[in-house]
Amino acid sequence: MVNEVGRACLGAVVRAARVDEVAELSRLAVRTLLPICPTDLPQADIQSFIDDHLTPERFAGYLVNAEAEVIVAELDGRARGYALLLFGDAARPPSSSGVTVYPVALLSKCYVDEEFHGAGVGKLLLDAALDVARRRRTRAVWLNTNHRNHRAQRFYAKHGWRQTGWLDFVVGQMVYHDPVFMCDC
Repeated sequence: MVNEVGRACLGAVVRAARVDEVAELSRLAVRTLLPICPTDLPQADIQSFIDDHLTPERFAGYLVNAEAEVIVAELDGRARGYALLLFGDAARPPSSSGVTVYPVALLSKCYVDEEFHGAGVGKLLLDAALDVARRRRTRAVWLNTNHRNHRAQRFYAKHGWRQTGWLDFVVGQMVYHDPVFMCDC
């Protein structure tokens, strides 16, 4: 768990998510997902993904799951970014990912409100996520991002992540051949 004192950057504090903010986390997750959804993804599939993965109930489940950690970047009393790390079986990468280091964690989600892009909040979350993974004694963290999300790909590469392979990410009837990135802990 992230130290409750957290880390400060430009007034942001990164800390462990709390159960009393799962509704706010859900709204943040939807708000940060919608601008980056592939343009060819049908609205019904987007809504289905939200309903399956980004509800308050889902976040509440992550908070009580021993193999998940949710951290938030808080500014002015509001969650402005979040990251979700998965461990154990949920973090097992497909063979096409090129990830061969174990134990490994999956950075399932790492998103920041658009108005804070470029302000250091994403880097703060990324560093905190790696700290969590180190404390959990993983050797590396991996993630995938949509093949068209070049901004995210540049962000991860800039901060030392390297592309190791690919995976097919399915949303509804759409299959996206996404790059996989990995960072050693």
